Amino acid sequence: MLSAARQGGADGVPLFGINLGRVGFMTTAGLEDWRERLTELLRGEFTVARRILLDVAVIRGASTVFTTTAVNDAAVSRGAMARLAAFELTLGEGEICTLRADGVVVSTPTGSTAYCVSAGGPLLHPDLDVLCVVPICPFLSDFKPVVVPAEMGVRLSLSAPETNMYLTCDGQELFPLDDNDLVVVRRSPRVLKLAKCRGDGYFARLRRKGFINRP
Repeated sequence: MLSAARQGGADGVPLFGINLGRVGFMTTAGLEDWRERLTELLRGEFTVARRILLDVAVIRGASTVFTTTAVNDAAVSRGAMARLAAFELTLGEGEICTLRADGVVVSTPTGSTAYCVSAGGPLLHPDLDVLCVVPICPFLSDFKPVVVPAEMGVRLSLSAPETNMYLTCDGQELFPLDDNDLVVVRRSPRVLKLAKCRGDGYFARLRRKGFINRP
């Protein structure tokens, strides 16, 4: 699902996913009910949910050396070397702070149930037009996960030498970063469309996938 959405081959066409794995939060059907759900889909008994996407770029000096689109998140994190990284964090036009941490996750609401929540970020309703910025294991910092308007954009400037950092998008695309690279994350003009069948509510899905437990 993530790969197909990023590649954009189905732009404008709602995606219908069948979960063949474990979590499958973006999928609409599973092995036990896919025939029933697909029948509803072919009868036109579905609604279209729109999800924001991220445009991610790495700027090195005066050149853009990497670009991609992400559905869930863009994460800057350290590689094999167990050293803290330092980031100059800018939200919109305002410089926020120098953050020392193992990394930073910038997540869409769709991706809030992935790396974002694992790193201590909040669950975000997917209808919101926001981004969440979550530090990974911050050191001597009181910077907490923050939710900002999607139009604001996020800039991470690496400022510590020899920290062996990588940019990972949706856990599927990996790009090695150099010292002083600038990672820019913006809301994409593209929109992901998902086909939703009846009874496929967000909070029901959270309960079904184990994010919310009944007493």
